[in-house]
This record gives sequence, structure tokens and C-alpha cells, in this order.
Amino acid sequence: MIDSGASSIVMPCNVTKRLHAIPRKTGTRIVQLDKTNVKVIGELKDVLIQMATKPQYTQVIDIVVVDIPEAYGMMLSRD
Repeated sequence: MIDSGASSIVMPCNVTKRLHAIPRKTGTRIVQLDKTNVKVIGELKDVLIQMATKPQYTQVIDIVVVDIPEAYGMMLSRD
């Protein structure tokens, strides 16, 4: 599990590559629960997401791209 200490949306860099997305450099730091640093690749800014079950609901989010195993998946924050 990854905990940045704040509300963050995290995506593995392998997923970003498959989407052909190019993250921008960022100064964001992420620390795991065991206090080790996670390598931050960059950030995808102003990504529009839409709920599959309710397409009328959309939101613009920022996603921090990190070098973690793809098996970790994508972790979404709570409002």
C-alpha cells in the first residue's frame, strides 16, 4: 500500500505507457507505510474521468505516475 500522507491518485508507470500518456515532471514525493520513498515518474494533470455506470458524472483529476508493480493497480483517494 502506498500512502502519500495526503489525498493522491496513483498509477503505475506501465499503465501510463500502455495509454501512451506522457507525464509531466513534478515535485511530488510519495512515501510508503514503511517510510521508504516511491520513485515518482511524473504527473498527469487535468485528466477527465467518467463513471461507466453513470456517464453523466465526470470529474477532472490529477494522477501521480509512480514506478510500482502493475499488480498494485491504481489507488484512488476519497473526497
